[in-house]
Amino acid sequence: MSAIADFSTYKVISPIRSALEDDTQVTVLWLDGRTSPYHLLWLRDNCPCSRCVYSVTREQVVEILDIPEDIQAARVTLTDDGNLDILWQDGHASTYDAGWLRAHAYDEESLAERERLKPKKRLWGSSLAVPAFHYTDIMA
Repeated sequence: MSAIADFSTYKVISPIRSALEDDTQVTVLWLDGRTSPYHLLWLRDNCPCSRCVYSVTREQVVEILDIPEDIQAARVTLTDDGNLDILWQDGHASTYDAGWLRAHAYDEESLAERERLKPKKRLWGSSLAVPAFHYTDIMA
C-alpha cells in the first residue's frame, strides 16, 4: 500500500535531514538546506493511511472538523527509508513520503520554486490562423 494519499508519485528532490516538532508544527530540515514548516493540523488532515484515505479512490474519509484543533504529536521520527513518521497523542500513526512532503511544502521558498518550475502558458492570441476551406472544394 502506498504511503501517498493520491495516485501520483513524487521524486525525492532532497532527503530529509531531520525534523523538529513543537506545539503547533513540525519543521522539516532538508539535506539541501531548505526548511519547511508543516502545521500539525494540516499534517493530520493529510494523513495518507488506509484509515484516513479510501485505498481504491484515494478519497479522504476523515473530515478536518473531526480532528481536534489543538492536535499534538506524541513522537516525530524519520523512518529507515527517509520518510516522516508521526505518532499522534490520540494513538493514530501517520507516515509521510519525503517526496510528497517536499512537493506540498508551503513555505515561501518552496512555493516560489514550484512557480518557477511550472510550464509557461502559451496563449493562442490572434496569431493562431485556423485554416478555412470551401465545402465544394473539399467534396470535389
